Amino acid sequence: MNESKVTEQCPQVNNMQKMLWMLICHNYDTDWDELIPLYATSQEDAENQAQRWISQTKRPLARIELRPYPRGFTLSREELPGRI
Repeated sequence: MNESKVTEQCPQVNNMQKMLWMLICHNYDTDWDELIPLYATSQEDAENQAQRWISQTKRPLARIELRPYPRGFTLSREELPGRI
């Protein structure tokens, strides 16, 4: 998603505020997907943080998506099973 589209969706976000972004990655060791919260001032900042996160972790992660959440994100449990 480009930065101007994100700003259009949430015009109160400016370069002085940090917006929530969720980095979605696949972990090859566990065969699970991971959500990694990042707070960034721009899409470029979020992209840089995501790249740093993936390159500095010891886990084998593959990036799936980086998505903005200007209105926040609610998670009711830490770990959600794929099937119940």
